Amino acid sequence: MGSHHHFTTARCPWANGTVEVVNREILRCCRALLSEWRLQPTDWLRVIKIVQMVLNHSPCSAIDGVAPVAAKTGLRVMNPTDPIAVPEPIQVTTLDEIKRSMSENIATLQAALADMHKRTSKANKKKGQIAKNIVMAKKARLWRNLMWAISSFTLMFGNTLERSSAEAHASRLNFYADNSSLAVTEDLLRHVAHNSEGHVVDTFLSTRYNTNEKRHELLVHWRGLDTVEDSWEPATVLLQDVPVAVKAFVRSHQDDGAM
Repeated sequence: MGSHHHFTTARCPWANGTVEVVNREILRCCRALLSEWRLQPTDWLRVIKIVQMVLNHSPCSAIDGVAPVAAKTGLRVMNPTDPIAVPEPIQVTTLDEIKRSMSENIATLQAALADMHKRTSKANKKKGQIAKNIVMAKKARLWRNLMWAISSFTLMFGNTLERSSAEAHASRLNFYADNSSLAVTEDLLRHVAHNSEGHVVDTFLSTRYNTNEKRHELLVHWRGLDTVEDSWEPATVLLQDVPVAVKAFVRSHQDDGAM
């Protein structure tokens, strides 16, 4: 019947999926820190030790809320905020008090949200009655020009009237102009600029050897960008980022003398 038996042994991280879960958590934390500190992905070595320390010293539900470093070595658990100097004495509390305080805060938040939803619902209904005659016009304008993401950095624009579509890089977007009420700060703009630096390789056009840099380079056409923005990139870097595309290009140009 083609069935296979798989035995999952207890307390074996390599067999019960624990390793995969931890690796996903490490990747998520590393990406968050690199984005927050505006570092390049190649600088992951600068943050991996911090992620390792936080995960090893954080309570784990699988071992009854004990930190892994305490369960394995018996050492005292470190707190990332220990080195931070505060002007006032630290208030000592228990986990039960924290849970009780959190429950009270959540109850207060739920009551505030319920009251806010009532007020916003009334205002929304009132505004809907006033603007009832222009709702359909807004919907028609919204759906006349479609846009959907096809990768992390590239968007596809569609025109339903002309039945045409085109690709464009996210940096080509002109966002909503009136941002006076959107609380856009300089720090937020720098954060967005840092996280939108990536591009998607469309095709490789040519190859050359750069005598000044002493390296092989490939001429890359980027998806969503014009041909005037094609650039020569190091072959070693591209081989790490898009190995399948680079190897396919090399195989298809084996007869080329420059290759």
